[in-house]
Amino acid sequence: GTAPWSQNTGTTTGLVYGYNGGEIIDATGSFSHIASGTITLADNATNYVERQEDGTVSSNISGFTLGRIPMAKVTTASGAITAVEDDRMLALADRATVLARTVTYTTASLADGATEVGTIAMPAGAREADMEALETDHTAWVRCYATAAARLADSARPITSDPTPGTGVLADFLPLGTTIPCGPPVGLYNGDTPQGNVIYIAITNKSGGSTTITATFTLRPY
Repeated sequence: GTAPWSQNTGTTTGLVYGYNGGEIIDATGSFSHIASGTITLADNATNYVERQEDGTVSSNISGFTLGRIPMAKVTTASGAITAVEDDRMLALADRATVLARTVTYTTASLADGATEVGTIAMPAGAREADMEALETDHTAWVRCYATAAARLADSARPITSDPTPGTGVLADFLPLGTTIPCGPPVGLYNGDTPQGNVIYIAITNKSGGSTTITATFTLRPY
């Protein structure tokens, strides 16, 4: 394909990953074109191809880097590229045009007042995202956390008490089986070291009876 920042199959060979160039927007709002290029990947590994806001492309085998823009996750084996996952995202300066995506989590059947904990993955390997809306199919108390430790520390807090600022509680909502738009959006991030791309959640059934709870998170990654 020839889409900006996508894989260039014509220049991809062996462990060399070819990519198409694209436009960047600098801090002054000016556009610049970055030429297509290639990088050499590590063998027998999952390579995370990413770029900086100035268009510099690099790769590593640890994970996408906070503050850089994912392009692709490339698997290699025996001197060849065996799989390419397209993880392109736009630069932060142009993040308003990044499409919001929905992530859904469904609990097991919970008794009224019972809680299930889990995780949701932010789209496209992102480490941070804005939550623009939250929807549940039944009344539920939904909390989002930066780390599992923050979730555990908050587990005894009653629904009538507000979370303490700075403790890793990122969101706290009680949707009544409806959609709650977040205005302004709620910033979510992974607080693990090294940083991952999951958000830790806790969902408490407040419907008045036993049921599963499906929570749909509208996220705009960046």
